[in-house]
Amino acid sequence: MDRKINQKLWTRWSWFIVALFVAALPLSQVAAVDTSKPVIHKDVGYSFPDRAHLKFSLKFFNYHEDNSGFEGPVELMVNKNKILNLNDVWEEITDNRKTEKDVYKNYRNEVVGTLKFDTLGYKGVIALSNSLEEKDDSKWISLDIHIIFRSMPLYVKELEIGVKGKWVYYKDKKHKNEVVPNAYVSQAFALPTPAWPSINTSYASSKKVKFVLSGLESKTFANSNGKENSKGDWTYGLRFVTREKNGGNWPKDDELVKILDYKGDNNTASPVNAKYKLCDANIKQATVTLELDNYKAHPIYPLISIEGHKYTVFPNDHKDSPLTSDAVFYHYNSDAIWINGNPRPNSGTMQASYDAWDKYIKIEWKPEVYDKNHYNTKGKWVIYRNGKKVGTTSFSNIDKKMTFRDQSPDLEYEKDYTYTVLFWPNGWESIPEKQPSSVSVSTKAYCTVQINCLPLPRF
Repeated sequence: MDRKINQKLWTRWSWFIVALFVAALPLSQVAAVDTSKPVIHKDVGYSFPDRAHLKFSLKFFNYHEDNSGFEGPVELMVNKNKILNLNDVWEEITDNRKTEKDVYKNYRNEVVGTLKFDTLGYKGVIALSNSLEEKDDSKWISLDIHIIFRSMPLYVKELEIGVKGKWVYYKDKKHKNEVVPNAYVSQAFALPTPAWPSINTSYASSKKVKFVLSGLESKTFANSNGKENSKGDWTYGLRFVTREKNGGNWPKDDELVKILDYKGDNNTASPVNAKYKLCDANIKQATVTLELDNYKAHPIYPLISIEGHKYTVFPNDHKDSPLTSDAVFYHYNSDAIWINGNPRPNSGTMQASYDAWDKYIKIEWKPEVYDKNHYNTKGKWVIYRNGKKVGTTSFSNIDKKMTFRDQSPDLEYEKDYTYTVLFWPNGWESIPEKQPSSVSVSTKAYCTVQINCLPLPRF
């Protein structure tokens, strides 16, 4: 019994002595600091609507034993794409292994450099600040990096921010320095998820289609225009893209649809006549009218942005060094909203005949459409004689020949008549009694035929 107790006491004392010995060792002997690559740490990511910039720290230099650090260019990477050289923002981020005192004895609790960038669809501004030693006796020197994006490729769903460069580090007394030619460290950031509006469409009139965006939200951010506690509004920007095949690249100018007018909650329309419209702040609904050919079918991809103009952050937490830029995030519909084309008479099938006995004129035609998968059937065929409406007939079938009889009592013998047929969609203004002065009311969706009414021969 006594032997068992003594064994237990000896085991406890043994562990206690080991613990005291370990505690007495220098820190570098207890847990070696890994300096084989730089270290990147995410501070915090996006938090919409309050936070619209990225912040992370980069441990870029270590003065344990022989020094570890970058040599040559240090590249900032976004989704594996080189965006800029960090040494163009602050030259002392690299080539300091032989002048270590410039780094670890010359701390900079300040913004050490800023730079705008515009590369491969990524636009924004970056700031480096606070070159300070870590507080854990690891002999790492770190740097804070702030980035505000004002634009990025439309296909981007998340951001991988990385730093890449030649890294030289102290391995041990035997091997001395080791070289990593392309050391790479990164952090992933999820993009913010603002509430995007729901969209409804309707025909308005000739060459005009209305888009109604509802469910817009009013959001603010804390600092704007370089000032603390100067709130800014998030506002929606509108673009509409038409392209035969969906793509994630920024649209070309001829793929953007012209916006004719816009109105917000006040229900007063104002002209736009441009391909981009920034909505008013603090509205719940926006209505825009797009200029679209009425015969063609159009795949429309709404490109909606939410924009924080003059968004401001203070990189070193001092109010005398603001970093200000527009912060913009995009929502791009990957599925098209189809605006159906309207049918028109096929000019090769349009014909007219005159029945002198019953005194009526018969007009016949076959419909044609631009896209048999996307066309409108809600509307009427309107028939004009010499510019005056003489009747309408409903749309029936795309493959069926249409027929209309003009039995107006004012038909006269030995007189020329010109008939025009066009399709008038539901939702447009009332069908005019007089033929519209411009046949563009339904671009090319009309056809004209001329006939001479002769009396029956006399015997």
